[in-house]
Amino acid sequence: MRAEQGAASAQDLADASAVCPFSNDAVNEDVIARELFSSPATDKRIGVIDAIFAGRVAEGENIELSSSGGMTSWLTLKLLEAGRIDGVIHVAASSDDGALFEYVVSTTPDELRHRRKSQYYSTNLGDVVRQIRGDGRRYALVGVPCFVKAARLLARQDEVFRGQLALCIGLVCGHLKSSGFAELLAWQVGVEPKDLAKVDFRVKRADEDAADYGFSAWRRGDPTPKTRATRQLLGGNWGHAMFQLKACDYCDDVFAETADVAFGDAWLPQYASDWRGTNVIVSRRPEITQLIQDGQRRGEIFLETLSADDAARSQAGNYRHRWDGLSLRLADDVAKKRWVPIKRIAPGSRPVTRSRARIIRLRRRLAELSHVSFAEAKATGSLAVFESAVRPITDVMDREYWAAEAPGLRGILRRMKWILTSTLRRIRSRKLSNAA
Repeated sequence: MRAEQGAASAQDLADASAVCPFSNDAVNEDVIARELFSSPATDKRIGVIDAIFAGRVAEGENIELSSSGGMTSWLTLKLLEAGRIDGVIHVAASSDDGALFEYVVSTTPDELRHRRKSQYYSTNLGDVVRQIRGDGRRYALVGVPCFVKAARLLARQDEVFRGQLALCIGLVCGHLKSSGFAELLAWQVGVEPKDLAKVDFRVKRADEDAADYGFSAWRRGDPTPKTRATRQLLGGNWGHAMFQLKACDYCDDVFAETADVAFGDAWLPQYASDWRGTNVIVSRRPEITQLIQDGQRRGEIFLETLSADDAARSQAGNYRHRWDGLSLRLADDVAKKRWVPIKRIAPGSRPVTRSRARIIRLRRRLAELSHVSFAEAKATGSLAVFESAVRPITDVMDREYWAAEAPGLRGILRRMKWILTSTLRRIRSRKLSNAA
């Protein structure tokens, strides 16, 4: 699907450009943050800081039903129950048969509890903003960095919406996925796209590491889910960036710098082995910090203070993609005389090793190929069509990852393992193709 501008007036286009998070006509995250937050503490990697924590809800809070530490759901519930907001704008299961997820408004604790979890799926914020604008109620918005920035930009232009946007809660984001991501994983567990009713992207597995979660899919009319470990599924490796949206190639915001508070996965050694999951939390307002600390005193949450370096380390791969990768992608585009947005990371400004550069370019190529080849697979009804198209690239990417992260003898052993694994995959792919 491609956006069409034909019916838009010059003023319409100017208004849209002013609120687009990737437009050169919009102010950047630094400007927005200076307007919003008073804390003098800042870190160029993270943004404005009032406090940084690692946290998760207590056992009695059904942590197994949350994607990570459950802190986003905990905070929105506390805000709603205390009457600080009238509702929460967030992504949940869709009532539309054409999409699995959409932005919704939850106004009761029960709605929030039944709509928890992260959803890796493309959504539209515009419809729900039109729905709530001018209703006299105040809302918390939950979203990934670009959605939060877009809401902040709209609030700068629209006084009515600004008065209703009580709080923005940011979600650390590796990149956004198209609907094909859910369909691909579901197809591999035995549910074809045409039969797909719903999915769960983060099924926690007791006694496994936090990153070893599962994926579940439900076929229409069947209450029993099909589940497999996400790491076993093609596309389950986030570093491959399959189904990434093009705009994500131009994002430099890791910790949702325009949000009042940001939550992500605390991918740090001291938390990685805990299957329950742990959030990294960046609070930018004292009142949010106080609310979180009060929860700790009541025994509702586990909480530890982190440094800015800890928070950045928890998202090391994200910075490689959004900062190092952005620097190279911009330089590549400029060299090809393509238009690029003005970012806080300048083209070619960050050092990138030769091996890392190959990974960055392969990831970009694979992201683009995944959309096209999956459409072909759906049209032919053959998953093997997709696998045969992307496997050569994923195999090379895996080899490059191992070369970049494991030099010397360890690297040699890992590359030998890669050769064996990729050979077995090619054999399996040929069998699937023959069967199709």
